[in-house]
Amino acid sequence: GHSPSMDVFSYGVLLLEMITRRIPLPEERVGLIDGIRRASSRSLVERCLIVEYRHRPTMNDIITELNDTV
Repeated sequence: GHSPSMDVFSYGVLLLEMITRRIPLPEERVGLIDGIRRASSRSLVERCLIVEYRHRPTMNDIITELNDTV
């Protein structure tokens, strides 16, 4: 079924696409993430795309982090 952690993963893929301006195919994700210059953005994308869904941030965590960086 669908879960909030799946939404976080999808958000991470979308964020990666917006930052890199490329469609992040699964086999290219690691290389694209490594190319993100801003450490805070790279870290956020990495955490959203963690394979073990229980270790991903919540959307509330993401919103708080984004508000703190703006």
